[in-house]
Amino acid sequence: MLIAQAFDRWTRKPETNSSSKVLSLDIVDGKMAVVKYEFFYRDMEYIDYLSLFKIGGEWKIVNKIFVGKKKA
Repeated sequence: MLIAQAFDRWTRKPETNSSSKVLSLDIVDGKMAVVKYEFFYRDMEYIDYLSLFKIGGEWKIVNKIFVGKKKA
């Protein structure tokens, strides 16, 4: 899977009360990436940091950290 396809899948709106977007993307040597991702769901806002690595031609999430808070 291409990284652009993964982001397209991740940013599709599954419900009317949710939204998301990629805030930043840093790709290194075409095989390592770090993504900052914002996701709103119901009354929560999440910020995720994803570390990805290209394994066997596909992007795989190898680490994820996130924080969530109530929307103001």
